[in-house]
Amino acid sequence: MTFTPKVPLVTKGSLILDNNNENVNLNCANWKGAQLDTFVVSGLDKAPLDYIVKSIAALGFNCVRLPYSVELYLGNPSIDDTKVAANTHLKGLKALEVFDQTV
Repeated sequence: MTFTPKVPLVTKGSLILDNNNENVNLNCANWKGAQLDTFVVSGLDKAPLDYIVKSIAALGFNCVRLPYSVELYLGNPSIDDTKVAANTHLKGLKALEVFDQTV
């Protein structure tokens, strides 16, 4: 059974609580790539975004850390279509648009 916390979440000391004052445990995965010179999270050239996201959840993670760079944010460069080869709907998008779709 999956516990869905009632947002917003708050902190109280070292605890994270939901709106019902229930303790929330975050089990986070790190999805690197957007902070690198490709400006795209890793794996979008190999598998569909939806498949990757569902796989992360199936492994028991309930949050994802998505590091990105200041250069991605301020420069919003064009993305090489080969970096999103398994996601045709992301081809031709700029870095922030791909990042938004990932989020």
